[in-house]
Formats: sequence, C-alpha cells, structure tokens
Amino acid sequence: MKGKIIIMLITCLFIISTTSEAAKIDAYRTALINKNFTIKYDVITPPIRQTNKEATIIQRYTFSPIEIANKRENQMRYSGILVVDGEDRYIEFINDKLTQYSGIQKVGICKLIKNGEVFNYYWDMKKDRKRYYGGRSFFGKSKSVKAISEPLNPYEAMFEKYNYGVPVLANALEAILPPDKIIAAPNKLQYKFLGSGDLSDGLTYEDFVGSKDNLFSAIRYYFNGNDLVKIATVNFTEVNDQILDYEKSVIAITEFSMTADKNYLSLPSGLKDKTRRNKQK
Repeated sequence: MKGKIIIMLITCLFIISTTSEAAKIDAYRTALINKNFTIKYDVITPPIRQTNKEATIIQRYTFSPIEIANKRENQMRYSGILVVDGEDRYIEFINDKLTQYSGIQKVGICKLIKNGEVFNYYWDMKKDRKRYYGGRSFFGKSKSVKAISEPLNPYEAMFEKYNYGVPVLANALEAILPPDKIIAAPNKLQYKFLGSGDLSDGLTYEDFVGSKDNLFSAIRYYFNGNDLVKIATVNFTEVNDQILDYEKSVIAITEFSMTADKNYLSLPSGLKDKTRRNKQK
C-alpha cells in the first residue's frame, strides 16, 4: 500500500512539473560534460523491484549464498569509485564482507583504461592490509597484470564507452548526463527539471522526472550546501492506470570532485605491468 501511495505521488508530480531550471546540479553536469571528475559512492539501497499483486522483491544483482545469508549484517551494501579524465578512466567496485569464513574484509574489482589500454585487476583486504593482484596463476595470486591484448569489438567498445561501473550509478546520473554519454535505446527517457526545496534536516533537493510511453522515472538529488550528498531514484511501469512494477534505489555520494584524482589513473605500485607492446615509429 505504501508503495502505491509513493507511485501515485510521483505520477502527480509528472502532471504538475514546472519549467524552471535546476541550479546546484549544474556544476556536476558540467563536470560530466567535461569528462573530468571523481565520484565515490555507497549504495545504501541496491535496486530492488516490486512486482504488482504478488509484491515480490527481486534483487537485480546476483550475490553468493554466503552474502545472502549475511544480508542482515551487511544489508547488501556496496560501494565504488569512478574517475574520468578525458578518455582515461578508472572504475572500482567494492564489496564489504564478501565472506565470513576466508577472513577477507573487503574485495575491490578494478578496471583502468589508460591510453587506450584496458587493465583488469583486483585487491583484497585482510587484517586491514590491502594487496593488489592481477589475477591467479599456477602458483597462486599473481602480482603482475597485462593489458587486454585483443581489441574490443564494436559492441563491447560501445558499452565500455558508457561504462559507469554499475547500472545503479548510471541510472542515478541519467538526468544530468550529456546526450552523447547515454546509449540511445528505444526506451530512453526524456528528463526535465521538476522543482527544488528544503528539508527539515537542513538538506536541499532538486527533482527531475522522465517519461517515455508507459515508463516513468523520478530522480532526487540531495545537497548539503552546494555539495551533492545523496541520490534517490524511482522507476516504474504504468499500463491502463495500473502500476505493473517499480524499482527504487538510494546512493550516498561520499565524494564528487570536479577534477579527476590522477592517483587512480595509473597501476598500483604493487602490480607489475607485463604487457608486450609493439614498438612503432
């Protein structure tokens, strides 16, 4: 019932949407357009989908049985880092408490795109000590890494260009992403600014709504002063005045810098680059 009320309120917002322009979010939009920024985030509420009458909650991302067993402890939270400097990019996905038996506290899956080369590696943390690895070899974990030798096919290259680490972050930024950073799918939503306001906890917000055919979305950006601190999204499908399903997520923005942190745009000192490169004049 509570979900239906939320969707009804959002539907009303679409009807009364205003034409005024957002203010605080513009600086972040500019950083995305300039391809020069650093984002660190914590997914507080992973995307969950509730379907019509059965009200079944389905996680859109898959987790190990151990993680599901520990759902109450870690609340399925995960975090990440995204650094963009022109065509160079660093993406990190961090999963806390991957397992309670191996002694691993955290695991980070990393991808570095530098000078057109793609490096995949990871790190884990045991006893508060972080170690980087390029993968596994016959002798165990490898401390070396190689750039992907085969060029990406056009399909892979297209999705790599729009890769923001996890879909939930791409969805949260969709209202302010430049058009050339969004795949022009048939169901792509057209967003417009709805309005802004103040909250009792001192935060302010700016709302965007989007629609296409029977698909609808609402995104709220929360600010502490001028700092973006949280993003909440709701997506739903409506046919014949009936909500078929809806999806929601909440992301805490722990850092959104208007410059790329170049410390992330090189391989960690603990890894050795063993890529064989053709020397050409």
